[in-house]
Amino acid sequence: LQGWWRWTHPKDQEADQHNELRITRLIGRPLVMVLLGGLAATAILGTFAQNLHIWFPVLFSQPSAFPYLDSFTTVMSIIGTFMMIHKKLECWWIWLLVDIISTFMYFTKGVKLVGFEYAIFCLIAFQGAWHWTREYRSYPARQAIH
Repeated sequence: LQGWWRWTHPKDQEADQHNELRITRLIGRPLVMVLLGGLAATAILGTFAQNLHIWFPVLFSQPSAFPYLDSFTTVMSIIGTFMMIHKKLECWWIWLLVDIISTFMYFTKGVKLVGFEYAIFCLIAFQGAWHWTREYRSYPARQAIH
């Protein structure tokens, strides 16, 4: 709901030719800060996930198979969602990375149906990245802001 509102009600300087939120880039320091924050959150969540079977043995009888990869995909999915709300081009590359890692994890765990689902998500993320990159490059130079 928030994304729909943000996309359909851009500020004056943010609108594209269809009066929707224009695709922009997250580059330089802001991108580095987001990625470093994501890695820090992954480390914290991964440490938590790695110890769940120790702290709550009644609920979690076995240790997590991939605590840090699972945590990375969770954290980066949240970051990707917020980047998509703001129509940042890089969100699709984040989704592609999350989907590739998830595909690997699910096939490794033997959950093949979900692995195939994430393989399809990889194709969707690649298509989204390709489409948004094309649209971003079509903007006049003064509109292709960051």
